[in-house]
Amino acid sequence: MGKGLKGKELSVGITQQKNGLYSARFVDKFGKRRQKRFKKLQECRQWIADATYVDEHSNILQATDIMVDAWFDYWIDIKKKTVRPNTVRNYTERYNRNIKKIIGKMLLSEVKPLHCQKIFSEMADEDYRTSTIYQTRIALFNMLEFAKENDVIRYNPCKKSVKSDMGKPSQKKEALTVDIQKVFLEYARGQSYEYRKNSTYDTALFKICDKAQIPRFSMHVLRHTFATRCIEGGMKPKTLQIILGHSNIGITMNLYVHTTEEEKLKEIELVADALNFV
Repeated sequence: MGKGLKGKELSVGITQQKNGLYSARFVDKFGKRRQKRFKKLQECRQWIADATYVDEHSNILQATDIMVDAWFDYWIDIKKKTVRPNTVRNYTERYNRNIKKIIGKMLLSEVKPLHCQKIFSEMADEDYRTSTIYQTRIALFNMLEFAKENDVIRYNPCKKSVKSDMGKPSQKKEALTVDIQKVFLEYARGQSYEYRKNSTYDTALFKICDKAQIPRFSMHVLRHTFATRCIEGGMKPKTLQIILGHSNIGITMNLYVHTTEEEKLKEIELVADALNFV
C-alpha cells in the first residue's frame, strides 16, 4: 500500500509524488503497466477501481463474467467478417450512441429486460424516430442472442415484453413507380460516379432528377426501388436478404419491401379468379 507525502497510507497501487500529484498504477491482464496521475486522491482512487474492474471483466475466455462493452467488441469483430460494412457501421453507431451509455459498464449476465426497455424509452424521450429505435433493437437483440447461443447468458433479455414501437413516426419511403424509374434510367444512362459518401451520391442523383424533370429522391429510395422490383419480379425474400446484406429476413421485409398499388390489384384479381373458379 502506497503512502502520501505526510506518511499517510493510501490505497493499493496509489502513491503521492513530490509535486503533490497522486499516481495510480497497476499491471493489466496482458502484462502492460497502466498508470495515470491526478490532483485529487478521490479521483485517483476512482480511476484505479474502475480500470481494474474493466480489466478483470474483459476476458473473453471468462465470458460468463464479462462486461457488455467487452462482449460487444468481441461480437462486432466477428460481424466484420460475416456481414457487410454498412451493417457493421450501423450496429456500431447504434451501440455507441444509444446502448453503451445504459448497459456498457454492466456485466453481461446482469442485463435484464428493464435495462433493454430503458434504452428504447430514453431514445423515444430524445425524439428518435421509430425506425432508428427499431434498428437499435436489432443490434441489441442480435448481440445478446449471440451470447445466449454461446451459453454466456441463460436467456436473451431483449424479449417480446420489451417494447420498442415508440418514438417519432418514421418518414415513409416509397419505391419509384415503374414509369418514373424508366425516365430516370433513360437520363442516367452513360453517367458514371465514384462513390465517396452518401451525401455526394445523393447530389449526383439530384442532378439527374433535375435533368429528367422528376421529383428528387435519395439513394435510399433507389435501394427501396431495387428491393421492391426484385420482389415484384418473383425473387425469394431470402435471396434478397443476402443481396442487401441484412442479418435477418425481418429487416428486409419491414424496411425495404413495399407493396405497390399495382401489386395489390394483381393479388385481388387472383383472389377474384379463384372465387369465380369455385
